[in-house]
Amino acid sequence: MLAIQRVRDYDLQTMKDFFGVRMEQLDDEESLYEHGYYVEIDRDRKGFFALEPAEEKSVWLKSLYLQPGVDPRVVLSLFELVEAYAKEHDIHNIYVFSHQARLDTLLQSQQYAPINEDDIPDSLENQPREDGKWWCYRVEKS
Repeated sequence: MLAIQRVRDYDLQTMKDFFGVRMEQLDDEESLYEHGYYVEIDRDRKGFFALEPAEEKSVWLKSLYLQPGVDPRVVLSLFELVEAYAKEHDIHNIYVFSHQARLDTLLQSQQYAPINEDDIPDSLENQPREDGKWWCYRVEKS
């Protein structure tokens, strides 16, 4: 069974242990701790994502991570979890920054659309430092 748990419901050391040596590569540890969620499979932490507020009723899917050895198809379930979370919390837009062609393909398959520079929320304009592009998923209310 797939479930999500808020990272801040645990201590910071639990997050550091989860990421191990990869923790050194992550930017903004405090933000990830505050806005992060563990993905549990059968009560075992196997993944992580962070939804940082971007503007009113919008979030930035800042990080999406699966532990080594986890079936890559779980990523599709993670996108479904993020969408369900967004609907439950009245979020209208989910933004993602991509600098990899593989991620671009995945985002497109999940109905995210590339956006123009003019459509990037002010709070996100200077976030990523790499070359890449922004995508947005418009959450449909059911």
